[in-house]
Amino acid sequence: MVEDNELNQQVAKEMLEYSGAIIVAVEHGKEVLDFLRKESLIVY
Repeated sequence: MVEDNELNQQVAKEMLEYSGAIIVAVEHGKEVLDFLRKESLIVY
């Protein structure tokens, strides 16, 4: 999940986790790209 606002990030993370999702939260797009280069996860 990409969200730069910390409060929005926490609310969205809790809602998604409640639905059973495993969440990795980052603040901007470059962090997403860096994460995806390092991890071998299935991302939807």
